[in-house]
Amino acid sequence: MAGPRERGQPLPHEFVPKREREFAKRLRTGQTSLEDLLWRELRAKRLDGWKFKRQVNIDGKIVDFICFERRLVVEVDGPIHAEPEQRAKDGERDLLLAAKGFRTLRFDGDLILSYLARVVADI
Repeated sequence: MAGPRERGQPLPHEFVPKREREFAKRLRTGQTSLEDLLWRELRAKRLDGWKFKRQVNIDGKIVDFICFERRLVVEVDGPIHAEPEQRAKDGERDLLLAAKGFRTLRFDGDLILSYLARVVADI
């Protein structure tokens, strides 16, 4: 079966502006230690065979981890996410993702660090 390129169609990443693709790439190469810790559990279909991607652009919003098959977004929240203004922004972002059919799970960084197995089980 011919892929999109052979059929003359653009590849999925070509719908995302180059500047945003480059920003996501920088986030992948410079991910936090907590994101790295969780990524080791999610990558390569290690979680029940589900494929996760990291730092993916969804309508201008870059999510930490996403499983397209399950329509699931996983976010790692650092201390800034406890601030009222940031919580409001996170809520708006979650609504935008929900409108696209995605469910968002948010995990505090301390929870990931202390109870990684529990976080993975929740996902």
